[in-house]
Amino acid sequence: MDIEELIRESIKGSSKAQRMLMETVGPRINCVCFRYATGGVTSDDILQDALIKIFEKLELYDPAKGHFFAWSKTITIRIALRLVQQNKKFLYTDIEEVHGEEISFTPRDDISQEELLKIIDELEEPQRTIFNLNCIEGFQHNEIAEMLDIKESTCRSHLRRAKIKLQKQIENW
Repeated sequence: MDIEELIRESIKGSSKAQRMLMETVGPRINCVCFRYATGGVTSDDILQDALIKIFEKLELYDPAKGHFFAWSKTITIRIALRLVQQNKKFLYTDIEEVHGEEISFTPRDDISQEELLKIIDELEEPQRTIFNLNCIEGFQHNEIAEMLDIKESTCRSHLRRAKIKLQKQIENW
């Protein structure tokens, strides 16, 4: 069965289709869960809540608006951010905007993707989350600011600081 057929059958209540859909989408969104797990929130917590929400909202999925994996990834990111904010291990406090030229982040060619993800994972919150949302997921500062209920300048400052820290960590790698 293709993904669209799995979705249709899942909406009808087919447990086989639901299981197959979960097995198809689960590993893909689990990668997202690992990027946002922090403090007392585990990737399993995020994954479980995301899958529940995906199946609750399955009837609302519109293939004309985008691919199913993008839709489910967006739900997963929003669930992850909600859980992390509820955990309150860190606050997105407003910080003074750091002025200066835009910092670019380019990893060295000799660092594997797994090593790079480990380096990113070592960033402190909220820099790690904002870096992930902007540089990995592709969200713009205004979108991130709205998702996290912070000022856009705060988002920019945290991202700039994250990039500076990452460049230093990569230089020392």
